[in-house]
Amino acid sequence: MSKKIFARNTIIIVLIVILAVGILPNYLHIGDPMYFIVIPVAAWFGVSKNNWLLNFLSMILGMIIGFILLEMFNLL
Repeated sequence: MSKKIFARNTIIIVLIVILAVGILPNYLHIGDPMYFIVIPVAAWFGVSKNNWLLNFLSMILGMIIGFILLEMFNLL
């Protein structure tokens, strides 16, 4: 069960990173996209009832995968 939750949380973080860093600043002309990452991630982990360590690890892995994908597709 926790593997599915971990994978779901990681995929959600990856999508938030890609939207916040790669796509939204180009269309909304915002200089600092960090608020688009921090606010949704904090809200998501505030609502979830998972273990804090599981949330933290999925956040780190999601950020790493998100930035790797952004670099691969030249969205940075």
